[in-house]
Amino acid sequence: MSPASYKKVFATALAAAALASGLAVSGASAHYGNESPEAVPPPPSLMAASAAEEYEQLRSQYQDLRSPDTRDQADGYAPTLASQPAAAAAAAPSDGFDVPSAAIGAAAGAGLVILALAAAALVRRRPVAREQGAIGA
Repeated sequence: MSPASYKKVFATALAAAALASGLAVSGASAHYGNESPEAVPPPPSLMAASAAEEYEQLRSQYQDLRSPDTRDQADGYAPTLASQPAAAAAAAPSDGFDVPSAAIGAAAGAGLVILALAAAALVRRRPVAREQGAIGA
C-alpha cells in the first residue's frame, strides 16, 4: 500500500471511531423505561434550596450591562486630569558603538541563517515519489 492509502485508511478508521464513541455515549445515558412507577425523586437538600434562593435574588436585581465609561458619561461624571510635569531631560544617547546590542543582533541574524539552512536541507532531502509504470502506458 502506498503512504496515501495508509493515510486514507487511518482517517476512515479515526472518523468511524469518533462516530461510534458519540453514539455509545448518547446510548449510555438514555433511559429505557426500566424505572418503577413508585420511584420518587429524593427531596431537595438544604444546600440546593439555599442555592435556588440565592439564584432568585441575583436574577431579581437589575444588572447594568453598559461599559463603565458609558455609565460615567450617563451619570455626568467628567474627571479632570492634572497635568503631569514633563521629564526634565532625556538620557543623552552615547556617541560610541554599543557592543552588547551589536552582539545580540549578530547572534539573532546567525540563528536565522542557521534555521533557513536547516529548512532548506529538510526540503531538499525529501524524495520525490515516482510511480514506475509500463512503457507507453
